[in-house]
Amino acid sequence: DVKNTNKLDLNLVALGCSSKNIIIITLNPLKIYQELKTIDTVYSLTQFKDDSKYLISSLSNGQLIIYLLKGKKYEEFQVLKKPEDLRHGEFNKVITLSDGNLATAERNAISIWKPKIEGGLKKFYFFKELTTSYDTCQLLEVNPKVFACAIYRSKEIRVYKNDGKEFPLLGTIDNVESHGANSNGMCKINNNVFCSGDRNGVIYIASVYPLQIIQKIIFDKVAFIRFLHNSNDGFIFTSIDNKIFQYKIIKDEDGSIIT
Repeated sequence: DVKNTNKLDLNLVALGCSSKNIIIITLNPLKIYQELKTIDTVYSLTQFKDDSKYLISSLSNGQLIIYLLKGKKYEEFQVLKKPEDLRHGEFNKVITLSDGNLATAERNAISIWKPKIEGGLKKFYFFKELTTSYDTCQLLEVNPKVFACAIYRSKEIRVYKNDGKEFPLLGTIDNVESHGANSNGMCKINNNVFCSGDRNGVIYIASVYPLQIIQKIIFDKVAFIRFLHNSNDGFIFTSIDNKIFQYKIIKDEDGSIIT
């Protein structure tokens, strides 16, 4: 239906698949609404919080595909690749930043993509590469001025300042395990605190100011932390094997902790 703001409320969820497609599902009624064919495995999907007519996907072949909502259906709008001399393979993760830019996590790099308005629509172009170490799989905006990544081979979390131009490295937390099994292993807790999961059943709670690990959640069983999700109502969810675990965010005088 159409809201008073003249924006469509389609109530959709998009799923990226290894079968080279994106399935868009309606929640009420629960059924397939649309299917988009891709040319390779879909590694991640994202949208802008204030502009859902753009659906951005990252693929295992090193492409970004941007879809645009036209009428009530999404259509392919733009295909993006990095310059030939800067291509490092797959885009493990794509996220939207609060300033309207995109950021991608790749092998040995994070890339920033900036929009230009053409004909009233956003078209994106490659802007800058930030060199990291090894395969960068996890990427997260902590607040409008800071984003973080986790790199599993070098066992580090890196935090960058979003100044819109140079994106300087604010600091690194060393000896922190993560994994490359997927790109869903980090989530935001608040504008200063975030969490990152590893392959050994540990969730690290980190702060930006000061940059440090402030807490660890350690499971009895050694297993991948497959995902971390903030439900935006005071809870963090994750899973080990066939069990889902729920944690409550408790605010204290020193900041946020998890129980």
